[in-house]
Amino acid sequence: MLNATPSDVFAQLKQLLSTDVRSESAIARAAGVSQPSVSRYKRGTERHRWGKSFIKLCNFYGLSVRADRGQGLEYERLLCDAIIDVWDGSDNQADALLELLRNLKQVTINSSTGARNG
Repeated sequence: MLNATPSDVFAQLKQLLSTDVRSESAIARAAGVSQPSVSRYKRGTERHRWGKSFIKLCNFYGLSVRADRGQGLEYERLLCDAIIDVWDGSDNQADALLELLRNLKQVTINSSTGARNG
């Protein structure tokens, strides 16, 4: 599976989760991830990134993936560090940062569809 595309790996993980007779909670406990993560991967609604939960679930099911295949873990750490660096700890600034990130997501979505923000 080392030469598989990310979509292939996510599809295989989704199939394994869908055919597992254990509850999502039992799978989550055994794999060391949250139950909502299991649910999202099982439904196929989790973003295709090589994050901690994805790697843990792949390891749990014996899928051969390398943590260095994607830079998700490194980027996740860098993003968390950047947010911590700029956040002053106040609720007001936390709300402002959340709004900024949500707006950035919308700009990204609009850019990919060709729509323009007015």
